[in-house]
Amino acid sequence: MRAEIQTCPGCGEEFLPAPLRHRATDGSVRRTRFCSKSCGVQSYYDSIPKEDRRGENARHWKGGRRIGARGYVEVWAPHHHSRLASSSKKIYVLEHRVVMEQKLGRPLRPDEHVHHKNGVRSDNRPANLELWSRWQPPGQRVDEKLAWAREFIALYG
Repeated sequence: MRAEIQTCPGCGEEFLPAPLRHRATDGSVRRTRFCSKSCGVQSYYDSIPKEDRRGENARHWKGGRRIGARGYVEVWAPHHHSRLASSSKKIYVLEHRVVMEQKLGRPLRPDEHVHHKNGVRSDNRPANLELWSRWQPPGQRVDEKLAWAREFIALYG
């Protein structure tokens, strides 16, 4: 069976299609539609709007969770407040911060950090997380420390 010259729907070039390595379920040999793999991929991407290729619509979507470079779990959160408040283009946020915000019922403050009690960065159970604050008074005068302590107790007390 001899193949006929075809026109690539992606770039418009004429080519002689080679049979694919895998046969169809009925035993017939399928032929490629595009002149090259890159032309076929480009044609696929051109047919889908960019905003529809993200998140769950991405070709290699794995559920929206991934392990970041430092071992922390990151979750897909395009509408998270920390992402929207800054000019950050990151769409993944740290899962332990999201879990702590849900536990507290409010967003975390910039001076608040989440600590893993058992040291395992991927263990984001609420029972394993505790809230730490790095907020400290600016001066060493007693009246400033007392004012800071009152404000701290009012905030967390």
